[in-house]
Amino acid sequence: MADIEKHLEKAEKYISKGKLLDAVQEYAAAYKLAPQNLDYLRSMGDLSAKGGKSEQALGYYGELFDKYCEKNDATRAVPLFRKSLQGVPQPPERVARLGLLLQRSRKNDEAAEAFRSALELFQKAGNAAGTLDALQRLAEIETENADTHIKLGEQATKQGKADIAAKAFLRAGQLLRPENPDRALEFLSRAYELAPERSTALSLAQSHVDRGHHKQAADLLMPLYAESEQDQAVLDTLSTALLAEKRLAEAEEVITTRYKASPDGYERMFELADIYCKEKKAEKAVEVLRRVKENLAAAKRQKEFIEKLEVVFKANDSLAPLAEFAASTFNEANQEGRYGMVLGKLFEMYCQGTEFARAADALERLIDIDPYDFANPKRLEALQGKIDEVRFRAVASRITSGATVTGQASVFAKSDEKVEEAAAAPAGPAQAQAVLEDLIVQAEIFVQYSLKAKAIEKLQKIHQMFPAEGSRNERLYKLFELSGYMPPGVTPPPPGGAPAEAAAAAAAPPPPATGGETVSDLAKISEITHVLYRQGTAKTVLHTAVSELGKYLKASRCLGALGRPGSPPSTAVEFCSPGVPQSPGPTVLKLLGLLGQQRLDPENGLVMDVNLTPDLKQVGSQSVLAMPLIDKEKQEPVGLIVLSQADRVRQWRPNEVYLLRAIADQAETAITNTKLRSLMKTFSVADASTGLLGRSSYLDCVVGEVSRAKTQGTPLVVALFELDKGNALMRQVGEGPMQKFMQQCGDAVLSTVRQNDLAIRYSATSLAVVLGDTTAQKVQPVVEKLRKQLAALKLPEGKDSLTFSAGVSEAAVRPDYDPLDIVTDVINRAEISLEEARKKGNAVVVR
Repeated sequence: MADIEKHLEKAEKYISKGKLLDAVQEYAAAYKLAPQNLDYLRSMGDLSAKGGKSEQALGYYGELFDKYCEKNDATRAVPLFRKSLQGVPQPPERVARLGLLLQRSRKNDEAAEAFRSALELFQKAGNAAGTLDALQRLAEIETENADTHIKLGEQATKQGKADIAAKAFLRAGQLLRPENPDRALEFLSRAYELAPERSTALSLAQSHVDRGHHKQAADLLMPLYAESEQDQAVLDTLSTALLAEKRLAEAEEVITTRYKASPDGYERMFELADIYCKEKKAEKAVEVLRRVKENLAAAKRQKEFIEKLEVVFKANDSLAPLAEFAASTFNEANQEGRYGMVLGKLFEMYCQGTEFARAADALERLIDIDPYDFANPKRLEALQGKIDEVRFRAVASRITSGATVTGQASVFAKSDEKVEEAAAAPAGPAQAQAVLEDLIVQAEIFVQYSLKAKAIEKLQKIHQMFPAEGSRNERLYKLFELSGYMPPGVTPPPPGGAPAEAAAAAAAPPPPATGGETVSDLAKISEITHVLYRQGTAKTVLHTAVSELGKYLKASRCLGALGRPGSPPSTAVEFCSPGVPQSPGPTVLKLLGLLGQQRLDPENGLVMDVNLTPDLKQVGSQSVLAMPLIDKEKQEPVGLIVLSQADRVRQWRPNEVYLLRAIADQAETAITNTKLRSLMKTFSVADASTGLLGRSSYLDCVVGEVSRAKTQGTPLVVALFELDKGNALMRQVGEGPMQKFMQQCGDAVLSTVRQNDLAIRYSATSLAVVLGDTTAQKVQPVVEKLRKQLAALKLPEGKDSLTFSAGVSEAAVRPDYDPLDIVTDVINRAEISLEEARKKGNAVVVR
């Protein structure tokens, strides 16, 4: 120790005298005695540089850098290299060490640059081992760069490193597959030749499928399928190849296995059924479809099955076994439109096959669906002389029992003279009126639900049966107008029985809405309502309502206000069309004051214009249409929506009044719902560690959301997220760190879900989310995204590779179901889904 002090004292004296190189020698002697003290080495480098000995300084700095690297001290090594060594030729090993330090510091861009420099130096020096190592490091950083993996694979091949080359070519092929399938196939084939492993075989088979080489794909995957039947990627690729090769028996086995492994594989079952149909093996197709039907029914997914079945049937509607199965299924599900479509096809098939008794059965079922269908007489005519006369008359009587269409008489006359007389003669007044009323009600329903094509079809039947009725029945005439279908010769009926001349002389009312406008209005009401119920606060509901109304009705302004009549509004929002300035606060209050002096009719609102109310000019309006927001429980006004026209006196159409009333009604309901949801959050006990609602609130939240979903006719989903092996991790890290981790999870959930969704701390290591106005199918990508976000979080103790499982369940919201039964069912199915996902690990299960 004394010797070191002597050397240091001498060095200080030499420095004070300006003898820097002598001081370097003293530091070198001290460093030799204490090589662990790197400060001596740094001083040697600094003094050499100041003394003009650059080469000597670089040697000392290089040695110091290497020592820092040995200690993995990136905080000192990297700045030293940048300050003293960069720009000066360095050994490739040293540059590679710099890249490794940067990589460990997660400075990947700088690390990649260093490795590229090292790679170039290694290649110039002919150092194969160094070249391979540099490429491996680059491939670790540039995981998405196909060229880097190709270079690594080529270099590893030269050096006989088959395992490294195979992995590099495999990754390159996977990256190239979407954009360049030919090159992808080349490198995947090389990877498989070098290492014929399971993952390589799967990727190569998928590439063969991309290129249409289905036989090669099947040959690669059949051995893998024999080894394990649980790999879904293998099952999906193999089934695609087998279906394309028309190896249907093998494909059915594989697809059935896939479907048992995961219910999400059911779509491939429909594809198999379709191919069986194309191969004229309808019975086999029906067997497949029957199995899918049972499984989806058990999972309460009948709607999905019916939609897919309709697609398969329409693509193969000439196959009787398929049609019979489809008819039975649609009938069970009360799908009258689809049922009638299939029966019509069955009737044609039975007639072509001379199975006239079965054709008669199909016709009778068609009559059950719609006794007024004008295709039925033609179908009956096709059966004349082909079935028993007694049965023919029975069917004919059912068709004519409610009809007065003379055109049908020619069909029935061939069967029975009495039937002809009954058909040709007008029916009795009471019977005709009952038929007319029935048809008008059906047409009104179709118009109400925007089913324009169906409404027109029904109205055409009415006009055919009662050609003069449209000109004397105001209700029917309005239906003609609303649907956009006006039969030739129909004139407006006189009001109250007055003659047409008097009606024409009367003062003209505001222009009526066309049928197209009204159908469009009904669709717009549905669209706006859907958006309103997705808002999270009363103000956003009101803002959405006035914005949508103002834009759709092309008003100058649309004002929405919440508050009791006669008092200042608690909330006011305004929409202004382009070029129209925003109303100042006093102007808004003055307009509300003018409206407050009037009585607002909850049904028809209030119409005002400057001709009757000159004060409207002072608030920048020529005419207004105002509609109150009525509290449904207290039947009191709680606000209003006002449409204003600034450039002219506007004649407000009846359909515009109706649309405003409908949206005002839905807006009030949506505002009430947001307030109730806010109250629920306020009064619910929050979990202190996460900020989410506490577990004690879970049942109340689901009950409230189910009641709302049932009232609004919207779907509802419950999703549960659980940290895999959460209890074991809690025992390892302790309760405190786990609470901090769950707080991160709570923040992640709240930042991802919508404002209307409810997030709950379900247990120590799990969360629940109640999502309204969405289906399990639509929410699944969101759940998967959220699950991955949660898995990306880190425990405070640094535990890696965390995974989450999720269980998803859609509530069976039906008008005839009790809300508590719905709640019990959806909660139980969410738990079962989570349990299934928990067993799989790192998975999502939907029930």
